[in-house]
Amino acid sequence: MADKIDHEVFEKLIGDTVDEIDILATHYWVEDVSFDNPTVLIGSSEIRYGISGTISVVLQYGSDGDYGNDMGARHGATFPFQCTITSPLDDPSTIEIEPLSLLVDTDNFFEE
Repeated sequence: MADKIDHEVFEKLIGDTVDEIDILATHYWVEDVSFDNPTVLIGSSEIRYGISGTISVVLQYGSDGDYGNDMGARHGATFPFQCTITSPLDDPSTIEIEPLSLLVDTDNFFEE
């Protein structure tokens, strides 16, 4: 189950634009995602997984052409993230990332 959850979160992080990261640079791409141990809460009708970890990205300022002509820049950064996944108790193999629960904390970008 852990691999399935990690895969879903990874796909969400690389497949969707993460607004908190997108505002930091002209372009970005995900280099790596690592996961901490999840928290698990079992309720009367669902299982809730608290997922956290770090996302490592490359932030690019300017276009690829700008970068190739020494007029752009690239910078690596790592940010913590968290989200909540739910699964029905009667079908725990069905998982869903709760809407609006994926949060990436980019505060450390502004402290550098």
